[in-house]
Amino acid sequence: MSSSQQALATLNGCVSALLMRIGRLVAPARGVERQVVAALVPADNPFRDRPRVLVVDDHLENRLLLEALLYRWSIKPVHAADGAEAVALACGQHFDLILMDLQMPVLDGLTAAAQIRGFERRNDHPRAPIVAYSSCTLGNDWPILRACGLDESLDKPCSSLALEQCLQRWCGSGSHASSDLPSRRDQWAVESLSPRNME
Repeated sequence: MSSSQQALATLNGCVSALLMRIGRLVAPARGVERQVVAALVPADNPFRDRPRVLVVDDHLENRLLLEALLYRWSIKPVHAADGAEAVALACGQHFDLILMDLQMPVLDGLTAAAQIRGFERRNDHPRAPIVAYSSCTLGNDWPILRACGLDESLDKPCSSLALEQCLQRWCGSGSHASSDLPSRRDQWAVESLSPRNME
C-alpha cells in the first residue's frame, strides 16, 4: 500500500470516528429537544398533540390575532394570505383544522374550500375540517357554505373561549374529526345549521 493510500485510509478512519461521535452527541440532543418542547406545553393543555392549524386571511393582523390566541395552547399555525395559497398548502399536507376567511383577493374562501374538497375526494386525502372565519352574517347562506364543503362558522373576531370550543370539536380527544365518528360530525353539521345557532 502506497503512502498516499495509507494517508487516505487513515483520513477515512478519522472521518468515520468523528461521524460516530457526532451521532452519539446528536441523538441525546434530539431527545432533550423533545423533552423541552413537551415541558413547554402546559399540563392542563387539552391539545397536547398540538394540532396542525391553517389560518387563511388576507389581513396580516387577523392572522396574528388568531396566532396569539392559539399560542395559549402552544399551537403554531401555518399562515395563508389568500385562498389560492390555502389550496396549495392544504393539497400538499394535512391540517387538523382550517380557519378560512371568506372574502379574499386572488381566490375567495368558498372557492378555496370547494377546491380543497375536490382534491380530497379525487386523491383519497384525509378530510380536514374547514371552519368559516368571517365577520359576515352567514344566516341563510349556510346551504351554500355546506355545499362548498365548510363545516362550521366562527365569528370574526372570535373570543378565546369560542376558539377553544371550536378546537375541542374538531381537534380534541373524541372530536368530530375522528375517522370513527362520522355520524357525530354529521350531527354537528346539522346542529350548526339550526337557526338558533345562527343567531
